[in-house]
Order: sequence, then structure tokens, then C-alpha cells
Amino acid sequence: MPVVANLIINLRYINTRRMNEVNILDWVGIITHEFTHILGFIKWMFVDKGLYQVIDNRPYLVHEKLIEYSKTYYNCDDVVGLPLENDGGEGTEGSHWEK
Repeated sequence: MPVVANLIINLRYINTRRMNEVNILDWVGIITHEFTHILGFIKWMFVDKGLYQVIDNRPYLVHEKLIEYSKTYYNCDDVVGLPLENDGGEGTEGSHWEK
């Protein structure tokens, strides 16, 4: 797990003259998304913890309690894990939920 992290927001790419409530909510969502990666939702963390498996050429997040909960939630006994994104390159593949 990370012990130190920083998130740099480059204000050069934020046009404050066009900001309104919608833009601010977009930025809150983006910042929250990136902090989620800092807290450990990232492929290499899953691999290190043994939570990342490729099943039928598709990456999955697998954990006994996650699978148990998902089977109940989706009312499906065939759940093997929750699918992760398998497209988008190194920064996306395996570090986001499958859309």
C-alpha cells in the first residue's frame, strides 16, 4: 500500500472563466477518481495481493468475499470475480472496472 502520494492539479488546463456548477462537479469526480487510484485501486496492487486473475483472456478482480457478495447481489452463482477493463493501455487496463 502507498505510504505517500500526491495529486498534482495543473491549473493551466482548467479554464476558470468557463466554470460553473457542472464543471466543478466534473472536477470533483475526476479528483475523487484519481484519489481512488492513490488509495490502491490499481492493477499492480491487485497483482501484488493476489487479487488479479486473467480468466478467458479477461482480467478480473477476485476475492472470496467480493465473489460471495456479488453472487448474492446479482443472484448468479456463476460469478468468478468482477471484470476489470481490458482496453485502454497500461494506465487503464486492469485498473478500472469494465464498462
